[in-house]
Amino acid sequence: AYGPKQVGHAQSSIISFSVAGLHPHDLATVLDSHNVQLRAGHHCAMPALHFLGLPATARISFAVYSELQDIDQMVAGIEAAKEIFS
Repeated sequence: AYGPKQVGHAQSSIISFSVAGLHPHDLATVLDSHNVQLRAGHHCAMPALHFLGLPATARISFAVYSELQDIDQMVAGIEAAKEIFS
C-alpha cells in the first residue's frame, strides 16, 4: 500500500496499491469480472507515481457498507489475476 504510515492510528478507507507483476489496468479488468470495482491509473498523482517509479496504481475504497466477503472476493480476484498473468 502507498501512503503515510500512522502507527497507532486508523488508516484511510481508500488504499492505493500494486501487485508485483501486474499492471493495475489488467488487475482492474480481472477484478471487474469478479464483481470487484476499483480504480486504476494515475489518480491525479503523476509526479508522485513518477517519483515512486510506478506506471499506475490500483485504488480500492471501503465504506460502512463494505463487508468481509467483499475483501475475500477482492483477494480471490487478485489471485485469479496473478494466475492469468503469470
